[in-house]
Amino acid sequence: MYQTRIVLAIIFFCLAVGRMLYGDIAVGILNVSCGMLLLETARLYKLLEAE
Repeated sequence: MYQTRIVLAIIFFCLAVGRMLYGDIAVGILNVSCGMLLLETARLYKLLEAE
């Protein structure tokens, strides 16, 4: 389950870079925030699986 969230986070980071390059900073920052949340939930899922 956490692998899917990591892949989605990478996609969000790529979208953020694209948005920031084309001048849409607000949406780029939103995409970075979504990517960070996905990485954090992936980390939590991995911790729960380990227990």
